[in-house]
Amino acid sequence: STIRPGARSISTAEAAITFDVLTRSEHAVILTDETENLERSRPKNSEVSYHRRIKILASDARGLADIEIPFSRKQISRWWGFTIQPDGELLELPFEMLSELRLRRAGKKSITVTRGALAGVRPGSVVDYGWAATTDAWYAPGLVQVQQPYPVNVWRYRWVTTGLGARAYALNEGAKGLGLQATHEANGITIEGREIPPSRLEPFGLPPFESIG
Repeated sequence: STIRPGARSISTAEAAITFDVLTRSEHAVILTDETENLERSRPKNSEVSYHRRIKILASDARGLADIEIPFSRKQISRWWGFTIQPDGELLELPFEMLSELRLRRAGKKSITVTRGALAGVRPGSVVDYGWAATTDAWYAPGLVQVQQPYPVNVWRYRWVTTGLGARAYALNEGAKGLGLQATHEANGITIEGREIPPSRLEPFGLPPFESIG
């Protein structure tokens, strides 16, 4: 995987992103949101990697530091998570502090997720976390949501298949106006976007799976 942790300090550009009370600006900015799904044929599984970095601008956005990984602890091969305080102090969340929870969902099989919460999150902080996990079969991403409740500076999704069997993707109506760029490689594709606006659900508008990219 090409996914790596972000810097362990706040850059000048990140420090310049602040909350403006007068313009009622966003309570957070997702600086980076990236995923890689790398299929393997022997054994038949996938390595799924994820990285997210966020600038917290207001207390209402502290919930973004509550993390849920859609895999069990034994499936996770790599983990990092830390909060960078405005004064530069670094607070790390070790893997041992993550806990498993089995979720039962109506009409579906129960799944095991791994959860954790980054400490010391307050306005001005930057949080950075990521993980890699190995699945028991090829991982079908299903519906991939580009837009989030907060603006996203850089969004990237890379999917590399084994070349065995048919694979395809399509953009819904909400995603077609986001200026996403696709780069093809052997048996794979990378879709990238920049300055993605936050999702907004309009009353009597299209359902979320059509209106949100």
